[in-house]
Amino acid sequence: MINSKSPIARIFTNRDELSLKNIRIERWAAILVFPLSFIICDMRHFDIEASIFGLKAFMLIDCALGFGWLVLSFLPKKLIVPALRLSAIICAVILPFQMILPDGPALLAALMMFQFFIGICLGVSFSVFCFSLNNVERLLGMFIITSCFGIFYHVLFNFPAFVAFQKIWGNAAAMLLYLAAVFCCFQKKTAILAENDASEKNAADLTGSDHFNAAVFLVMLLVIINQIMWIMMSDMTAEGQVNSFIYGIGTPAAIILIIAIHFYINRSALYSWVLSLIFSLLGVSLLLFDSPFTLYSGSFLWGLGDSVGMIITYFMCGGAVKLSKSFKMYRIFCFMFFIFYTIFSGIFFTVIHPLIGAQSRIISFGVVLVLCCVCFVMMPYLQRKIFDMPWSDGLKLTDVIEYVPALAEIEQQDEMKNLGLSPREKEIFILLLGDSQRKHIADTLKIGTGTVNFHINNLYRKLRIQSRVELFAKYGRK
Repeated sequence: MINSKSPIARIFTNRDELSLKNIRIERWAAILVFPLSFIICDMRHFDIEASIFGLKAFMLIDCALGFGWLVLSFLPKKLIVPALRLSAIICAVILPFQMILPDGPALLAALMMFQFFIGICLGVSFSVFCFSLNNVERLLGMFIITSCFGIFYHVLFNFPAFVAFQKIWGNAAAMLLYLAAVFCCFQKKTAILAENDASEKNAADLTGSDHFNAAVFLVMLLVIINQIMWIMMSDMTAEGQVNSFIYGIGTPAAIILIIAIHFYINRSALYSWVLSLIFSLLGVSLLLFDSPFTLYSGSFLWGLGDSVGMIITYFMCGGAVKLSKSFKMYRIFCFMFFIFYTIFSGIFFTVIHPLIGAQSRIISFGVVLVLCCVCFVMMPYLQRKIFDMPWSDGLKLTDVIEYVPALAEIEQQDEMKNLGLSPREKEIFILLLGDSQRKHIADTLKIGTGTVNFHINNLYRKLRIQSRVELFAKYGRK
C-alpha cells in the first residue's frame, strides 16, 4: 500500500481539480470521442501519388479536412449532434474503400470525402472536449492523443509487421470503438455543448456571455502555433532529418513531465508552455548539425517540446472556451482550423514545399525561432490575462465532485433571491460557510489572498451583510 504522505501519493492528491478521483467513468464516451476523432483522422495513406487537375493529394486532403471544420462555424446547434452521428457513419462506410482502392483518382476522392466528414466529427467532438469535461478529463484525453501520435505512429510504425496489422484490424477496431463513443456520448446528461457541472440542469444550453473574448482567442492561437511547429517537424521527418523513433520516445517523457509540473510541483500551465517552446527551439537548433548525437538529441527534444505543447495548448484552450461559456468562441476556433488546414497546411505548404528542398532544416529553424520570439514577447500579457485565470492555475470547485451538491444548493439560492453571484463568489460562499479562513480559501482555490478579499467584499455587499458572523446567522454554519 502506498503511504499517503509519499511523493507518489502526493502526485495524485496535491491538486483537487486534477485528482484522479475526478475522472468520471460514466463519461468514458465523452472522454474518448475527441481523441478517437484525432486518431481516425490519420487513417489514410500518406504515400498516395494521385492528383486532380495538377493539384497534389495532400493539399486536396487537407483542404477537405478544413472545410469539415468550416461547417461547424455555421451549423445550427440543434443539428450538431445529428451531424456528428451521420458523419461518423459515413466515415465508417468509406474506410474499407480507402483500404482496398488502388492509387488513383478514386482513392483520392474517397480520402477527400473521408477527411471532410472526419473534420465535422473533429469539430463536434471538440465542443464535447470543451464544454462537457473537467480539467483532469481533458488532460487525460490529451494524454491519449499524444501517446497515440508519439508511440503508435512514430515508434511502432518502424516495424513493418505492426503496420500491416494496423492497416486492417487496427483501423477497424478504432472505428468500431469510435462509433460506440459517438452514439453513447450524447445520452442523457452527457449532452452536446455543455453541462452545468454544479447542478447539471442546463445541459443543452450553455451560451453564457456569447461575445468575443481576446484572452480566449490568444489561447486558441497558441494551438495553431503548436500545429505549425508540428508541420515543420513532419516535413523534416519526411526528408530523413528527424529520427522518428527517438521523436516518439519524447511523448512518454512529456506526459511524465506534465504530471510532475501540475500534480507534484503544483505549477501553472505557464511553466509547461514555456518549457515546450524551449525544448522545441533547442531541438530544431541541434538538428541543424550533422552528427548522430545532434540527430538523436535534437529529435528527442523536439518530440518532447511538441508533445508538451500539444497537450498543454489544447488543455488550456478547452478550459478557456468552457470558462467563457461562449459558443461564439468555439465557432471562431473552428474557423481558425479551417484557415489553418486550407490556407497554410493545404495550399501554402504544398506550394512552398518543392521550393524548400535541402533547406528544410534552416527554414524550420527560422519558423520555430520566429514563433517562439512572438510567444515570448506576448508572455507578460499572456501570464496576466490567461495563465493566472482560474481555468489554468486556480481551482474550480465545479471540477471537485464533493462540492457539486453544495454548489447546486448555492445556485438555487442565487436564483430564488436574485443575488447575482459570480461563479467564484459562489465558491467562496461555500468555503466561508465551511469555516475556512481567508488564507485557507486562497490555498484551496490557488488564488491570491488579495483576490479572496476582493471577492469576499463583493459577496458581503450582494448578501447585504457586514461580517462572517452575520453570514452564519443568516445562512447557517456548514
